[in-house]
Amino acid sequence: MRLRSIVSLAAVLALAFPAIAAAPVGREAPALTVTDVMGHKQDLSQFKGDVMLIEFMLIRCSGCMQMAKNINKLYGEMAGRGFRPVAVVFDPGVTEPVIRDLANLLKLDYPVGYVTSEEVDRYLSRAAPERFQVPQLVVIDRAGVIRAQSHATGEMLLGDEKYLGHLLDTLLDERAPQAAR
Repeated sequence: MRLRSIVSLAAVLALAFPAIAAAPVGREAPALTVTDVMGHKQDLSQFKGDVMLIEFMLIRCSGCMQMAKNINKLYGEMAGRGFRPVAVVFDPGVTEPVIRDLANLLKLDYPVGYVTSEEVDRYLSRAAPERFQVPQLVVIDRAGVIRAQSHATGEMLLGDEKYLGHLLDTLLDERAPQAAR
């Protein structure tokens, strides 16, 4: 009897909460335009040719703040090789002064911008349960292809500074794409 109850509960949960299908890695990075600390719109495709790391973050998330500091350290080590991180804040109602203060507080040497939560959902192909997973990281190679992305279940490897540094180092060593002739 107890086994039947467990099976019934599992069936109900499966129907109520469909499986989370993470967006596939290996796809071309979608377009994303952020508003920077000066209020200017910045199209992130301008960084194609560099290895990019986008951290989608919330201001009141301590894990996001620590990740930003780790990324800043990696940026200091790899900037000269074509590494381009960008922090993208998506708190409701965030404004330029707020992200400017955040960048100053954390002493970030790389760009910080903001977008709406809906734009993050579109970019990451996020489902409702994934919206609470922050920070979310996306690593894009020089050709503009997403090579790694946080998962809804919490991609622990991308959060590890050593692992992330090795991944970035590997991508930075890859040849830049040749221009079409």
